[in-house]
Amino acid sequence: MRPKLILVAACLTSTVAFATPPPDPNAWTPDQGSVAMVDAMAMKFDLPAEFGAITAYARYYGGTVMDGKRVIIGALVTPQIRKEDSGTVHIVTSANIPAFADGGCMFIYLIYDPEAGRIMQMRCNFELRPPPPPPKE
Repeated sequence: MRPKLILVAACLTSTVAFATPPPDPNAWTPDQGSVAMVDAMAMKFDLPAEFGAITAYARYYGGTVMDGKRVIIGALVTPQIRKEDSGTVHIVTSANIPAFADGGCMFIYLIYDPEAGRIMQMRCNFELRPPPPPPKE
């Protein structure tokens, strides 16, 4: 019986190690002042009413380099997904920013240029659904 237990433990250990994302060689940690600035700008984003107040979203910010330029990337997650973190701001490494494949405005992604002091991109995430039917003639 013991060999099976060791095999299961080895499989679980290798799975956990495999699931850990590789470190971002371009990662850097933004300071609280920069994060406060981008977060204040993000709070002005108009969401469709059914998604609730953006201030209730858990907000994750981390630094990376894109096209040779330091940027802050952010992920805002609805309390429907991250209820325990509702309304909180987190400064994390870029590898620890939550990522989702779809979800529309339940997940908002942004890129902020701290040098220019502006949000370069802010959008609701994609929704994976079939295309609408063609219009009837």
